[in-house]
Amino acid sequence: MNIMAPVHDLKGARLQIAAGAEEIYLGLRSPVETGMSQMTFTGRYNMSGKNEVAQVQTTEELAEICRLAHDHNVLVNYTANVRYLNEKLTGLYLDHVCRGIAAGVDTLIVGNIGAALLIQKEGIKLPMHSSTFLFGYNKEHIKYLESIGFTRIVLTTQFSMDEIRDICESTNAEIEVFAQFACSNINGRCNLLHTPYIAELYDGYDMQCRGLYKIWNDHEDKSNVPLLYAGLDCSICKLKELKDAGVTVLKILGRDRIPEFIAPVTKIYRMCLDMYDKGMSSKEIREIVWEKAPWWKSFCEKKACLYGKHKIDDSYIV
Repeated sequence: MNIMAPVHDLKGARLQIAAGAEEIYLGLRSPVETGMSQMTFTGRYNMSGKNEVAQVQTTEELAEICRLAHDHNVLVNYTANVRYLNEKLTGLYLDHVCRGIAAGVDTLIVGNIGAALLIQKEGIKLPMHSSTFLFGYNKEHIKYLESIGFTRIVLTTQFSMDEIRDICESTNAEIEVFAQFACSNINGRCNLLHTPYIAELYDGYDMQCRGLYKIWNDHEDKSNVPLLYAGLDCSICKLKELKDAGVTVLKILGRDRIPEFIAPVTKIYRMCLDMYDKGMSSKEIREIVWEKAPWWKSFCEKKACLYGKHKIDDSYIV
């Protein structure tokens, strides 16, 4: 399995490559002509709610990142995954795609069926990978995405390990899963505002989907309910099972986080994969991770485990 790590500048690319990422993914700030001062063609804001840069700011820097990555045999995945695309924006969207290609990116991450068909119509030959916004929900959906040209498909986080294995066996497409910092059980489609200014309203979190809620109706009255629980943040204990199931890529979230925060996460996953290859058990690996990165233990204490029993199973919605 490859580790795919997020990058938004040259510094982050250097740190992620040094940490052991075999792939990086990134976006490019949309030109002012789009009229989108906040949103971009990358499916993310230009700046995060914490006022962190989330996109590569210039095509020159993007080209430099591509050269660095290729010098280290690292694949560059380019986000062209805007969720909505109307006729007035198609030309600018194609320009966004072509600027990435000219800079040297290797693949396109696409989040809109219409955009995928447009790319094919224009004769653009770069491999297309499905975005978070085109999650594979079941085998028929994955079969359809593969039929229209997607060569890699990212899965929802709700699949069991048996389901992931079944999907991997039923498709020729590469299968990507979230390894760290997964989204909520709405899977990136919530449209909720992410901002630090509402943190005190949601149990200290800056995202409503991670907040704890009070719910009541005629039959019950509950407090501290993970109504939209998104805190599934770790998969290190499941890495061997994911690899054996046929998963190709582990995705780490964090394009809008500072590189010094995300690169150590990549390094932990690189270390864990190497230890699994040496035949070590998940218990042994977990204890080594806790020793080398004591802060990681908080994920285990919160039972924030992906692809196993977790709080979403007990969510009010489920």
